[in-house]
Amino acid sequence: MPEITATKTAADMTCARPHTLMPGGGQNRRAARAQAVALRWLVRIAAFLTAAVLVFLIGYILVMGIPNLKPELFAWEYNSENVSLTPALINTVLMTAFALLIATPLGIFAAIWLVEYARRGSKLVKVVRVTTETLQGIPSIVYGLFGMLFFVTQLPWGYSMIAGAFTLAIMVLPVIMGTTEEALIAVPDSYREGSFGLGAGKLRTVFTIVLPSAMPGILSGVILATGRIVGETAALIYTASSVAKIPTSVFSSTRTLAVHMYLLSNEGLYIGQTYGTAVVLLVLVLIIGQVVFSGVMFSMTGALTAISYIIVCRWGMGALGASTDLNDRLSWLKAGLDSPMYDATVPNLVHSWQMLGLITLVCVAAAWLVLYIGFNRKKG
Repeated sequence: MPEITATKTAADMTCARPHTLMPGGGQNRRAARAQAVALRWLVRIAAFLTAAVLVFLIGYILVMGIPNLKPELFAWEYNSENVSLTPALINTVLMTAFALLIATPLGIFAAIWLVEYARRGSKLVKVVRVTTETLQGIPSIVYGLFGMLFFVTQLPWGYSMIAGAFTLAIMVLPVIMGTTEEALIAVPDSYREGSFGLGAGKLRTVFTIVLPSAMPGILSGVILATGRIVGETAALIYTASSVAKIPTSVFSSTRTLAVHMYLLSNEGLYIGQTYGTAVVLLVLVLIIGQVVFSGVMFSMTGALTAISYIIVCRWGMGALGASTDLNDRLSWLKAGLDSPMYDATVPNLVHSWQMLGLITLVCVAAAWLVLYIGFNRKKG
């Protein structure tokens, strides 16, 4: 009998235990519910403030800039009376296209190597990733100083569009590379395994399965890089200078819309035109973003032929002494004048062979990459 009584007492205590803990459990649930409601409202308030700031900035620029969009602001030639933005607009489009043409393939292929071909967990991959993350945090003026010392002075390309484009390409390369790597990592391994199971090789799997699946993330990185290129000023002042003329070649000094806005606002005499330029820059960023996101940048129909034609013609002109002596033209460009375009001199011939060497180096690197991928494909 005592054992039965003890058993009943333990059962009674066990049954009574939830009743004694109910008030505390209810309080915890009410506290969790209140915390979820508070977090939900904090997120809503943060989203509202972010949208409000964005709408305010865009609205302020439009209200202040649209009344200043006058016909003389879109004149073909720049002078101190009309302060036309047309040369800067054309230079911005060309600079953006040139820099993306250099940085996008390099960043995408580097990310493909890190994710698909490099051994996972290797020290080299870790070093590359740390370096990429570090380069994203370097101020743009440091890139501009490097571009001035290397591209402008050492090569020498002078203050030119090509010097600015290569500097911007180096600056946005970590952005494209990092976003592409994250997009490739996000692709499930089941996609790759299914492709291998159907008999596809490594190269075909990457270009037909993995890349299309990661394309939204890759395009997001390209759009971020585009925004940084369009809004860059410090690096371009050091490398491309600020001549407000439509370029006659890739070796001409240029001025983009961001640099144009900076110079106009710095003078303090054309504030209205500065706001008008800001409206055009805003519209240009939206248009370029739509073009990139729609995939037009990746439509290579006829593009390779055109690029090879330009390279061959450029080198052929240089070999005949038809390239421009940048050092002699630099003083003319700063004065806003133009020197003779073609001068058959020994420095020009040497410069043309330097360009040929650079093009050869790029072609050799591309050929090595293709052979390396093909060898790994056969080995796999």
